[in-house]
Amino acid sequence: MFETAGDPPADLRSSTAATPTVATRTTLVVAGMHRSGTSLVAGVLAALGATAPKTLMPPTASNPAGYWESEPIVQFNERLLRSALTSWSDWLPFDMAAMPRPEQAAFAKLAGDLIAAEFGAQQLFTLKDPRLCRLLPFWLGVLARAGIGAAIVLPIRSPAEVVASLAARDRLPSADATLLWLRHVLDAERASRGRRRVFLAFDRVVADWRGALAELQARLGIEWPVELGRTGPSIDALVQASHRHHHLPAEALDSPTAREWAIGAYEILQRWAEQGENPRDCRALDSIRQDVDRHAALARELLAPFQAAMAELARERQARLTAERTLAELSAIHDQTVKTLLAAYDPLSLPARTRHALLERLVEGSGLVDEPWYLQQNADVAGARMKPARHFAVFGHREGRRPRRPPCFTRPLAT
Repeated sequence: MFETAGDPPADLRSSTAATPTVATRTTLVVAGMHRSGTSLVAGVLAALGATAPKTLMPPTASNPAGYWESEPIVQFNERLLRSALTSWSDWLPFDMAAMPRPEQAAFAKLAGDLIAAEFGAQQLFTLKDPRLCRLLPFWLGVLARAGIGAAIVLPIRSPAEVVASLAARDRLPSADATLLWLRHVLDAERASRGRRRVFLAFDRVVADWRGALAELQARLGIEWPVELGRTGPSIDALVQASHRHHHLPAEALDSPTAREWAIGAYEILQRWAEQGENPRDCRALDSIRQDVDRHAALARELLAPFQAAMAELARERQARLTAERTLAELSAIHDQTVKTLLAAYDPLSLPARTRHALLERLVEGSGLVDEPWYLQQNADVAGARMKPARHFAVFGHREGRRPRRPPCFTRPLAT
């Protein structure tokens, strides 16, 4: 499951990484595709004593046993992806190097702060989020800067099962889900190449978690803080066949574009999980990844005008929202000023008719009352055939009636 294959490629070393110190702490980085058993693996590691995040994402119907991942770190990762106009469900590559250096440094600082907040000074902890597959160079750099060693666990599951699960949960089209699987597993493999890592077959964990964990422990050189005999029943509760809803071989994929790529990559990674890594297979994986990248480049070129238009629309909507809020604030100040003046006229020692005429002129000149709307909302005023400005000036402002429709805001477009 683990063999040294040389240093990671230079283009994958995080620009945020400093010269690493000797690591006295270790994180088990669970980097697997969505719906590939990453939550199961992280839950098992937590049961064995690898500290889980402080702020756990709550369970859902899709993961009733929990996700075992930090909610703030997941939100951070999604924000990091959005900075490049991408998201968790996008199979296009994420290029951290394209980000301005100051922005990279700011993200790296925030990521380091999140590690400290979520795990404190724990010696062994679990960092898990499927987004890590695409962001692994960044996070390995963050950990290195903090003097934390990384042992990487890469769960592998049949792409056909993952596609079926994503279709059921997110209605993701088969072609997109297959390419998403390829993006995650290929990026994670490339970024972790040459590091301390283990590929873990989802089928093996479900069928024989004790044997799978014994191999993982031996390959990674991890000493579990909790004895297996003490935590066995709790792990048995996590590893239930009833939690698995899809049993499909990779050959069941029906995506015409990416089917052969996915089958080829899965065969290699599944073999690595069972027999250990073979460096000669790296060339085949690199070839598949290059084909996927070329396909992504063509798709990006086709999507670029659409993404640019969406970004411009988001900026316009945000600007309009800001303008509307500013207008509403100014309008509220104006309205309050007029009402204050109206209240100041009430106690003046003037004949009622004179005072009412002054108030009416003040309201009419202020533009405070939307007369058609005021009549529509106040049937008694319309029935009395009274001028809206006069009614509001004499009675309405004291009775708390609205002079016009309250403002409504345009919602900003999510980016």
